[in-house]
Amino acid sequence: MNSNSDQHFVLLGLGSNIEPELNIERGLQALRQLDANIQFSQSVKSKAVGFNGADFINAIVVIHTQLDLLELKTQMKTIEKDMGIVSNPSGCFNKKLDIDIITYQNWTGTYFNLTLPRPEVFYNAHVLGPLAKFKPEYILPSQTKSAKALWSNYPHKNRIEFI
Repeated sequence: MNSNSDQHFVLLGLGSNIEPELNIERGLQALRQLDANIQFSQSVKSKAVGFNGADFINAIVVIHTQLDLLELKTQMKTIEKDMGIVSNPSGCFNKKLDIDIITYQNWTGTYFNLTLPRPEVFYNAHVLGPLAKFKPEYILPSQTKSAKALWSNYPHKNRIEFI
């Protein structure tokens, strides 16, 4: 972990439902270009949310970066684009790689069309579950309970499988 004071602590969510093991690893390799010391959670398997698609594999990643939020958002979109996105007939997307910025430092609010912390962390098991297992004592910005405590009260734990 970088100890420079100008390094920003960021939680990212990675997901893939097209060759997910391969593409999550490729995503991690791309993120290592930003932070050689990334940390990542145990992966989880879950059903696609919002459309009928293949199961996703998801993980939580911690990076430390000097990029400001807009630069980080642009870099994440570039990595996704470089990996390729395949749409299905319903207009929803199967993805080789989806990268979501969950937190950036302790910021709360909406910046560059990103809401922080990302709201899905509170209601999608494939985000909260691996976060709670990976960083159980972490308190999300704007919250008073740890990730572990939030997960302990989560009603749909059976929507994911730790792999």
